[in-house]
Amino acid sequence: MAELTIGERLRQAREAIPASLYQASRETKIRVDFLEYMERDNFRFMSGGAYIRGLLRGYARWLRLDEEALSSEFESLFDRQRPPTVKQIFKEPAVRGKSKRPHWVIAAAVAALILMSFSLVGLLGSPDQNVASPPTDTEERVIAPTSDPVAEDGSQQVAEAPVTQGVEVLIDVTGSRSWMRIQADGAEEPVFEGTMTAGQSRTFEASDQLIVLFGNLGAVNVTVNGKDLGVPGNAGQTGRLVFTPDTTSLPQRPS
Repeated sequence: MAELTIGERLRQAREAIPASLYQASRETKIRVDFLEYMERDNFRFMSGGAYIRGLLRGYARWLRLDEEALSSEFESLFDRQRPPTVKQIFKEPAVRGKSKRPHWVIAAAVAALILMSFSLVGLLGSPDQNVASPPTDTEERVIAPTSDPVAEDGSQQVAEAPVTQGVEVLIDVTGSRSWMRIQADGAEEPVFEGTMTAGQSRTFEASDQLIVLFGNLGAVNVTVNGKDLGVPGNAGQTGRLVFTPDTTSLPQRPS
């Protein structure tokens, strides 16, 4: 009768208890798959023979087997199954003598370098070709005009200043606060109605007319189409002001 392997003795001892692999795992603190590997005589489930030998001794102790005998048997088995080392697999190759390249290979390489040199020279060109030569007396020179254009009759044309389109009113609150109501182009619905406090500023625009009702004329500064018109009144005064594209000064307030 053939002698039982290590794995067969482990499995028979566990089944004789009887105990399942899960019960053995709980009591030995060894993973179930590790126990199953050892019972199948598969001792390559992880690297390191010393660690596997420790698991085997612990499992044999729990099964009340001769752990020393199993450990010795495992040692001899592991030595036979131990894979070759890296040095054994990758042996240093024998040193070969220096091979001589054929002469035609060297000649082809030199010819390729010469062709590349001529190509670069053709692409870059000579330095003299990249410098623009000064114009001769016969070449036409274009000179930008430095003065206003001259009409056909000889009179000098002056560019007209752009005409301001619409009215733009900038209101800066310089005092404590001011309530205001602003209407644009005769619309009944105001574009703004509320109180602005010190430090606030807003710009309002209209095509033809802006009507502003101020609750505190002395608390605001008015700028129309970029022209600062100053403060329109005294602190606490109220007033209704009308601004148009032609406004250049503060309009008169109706009594």
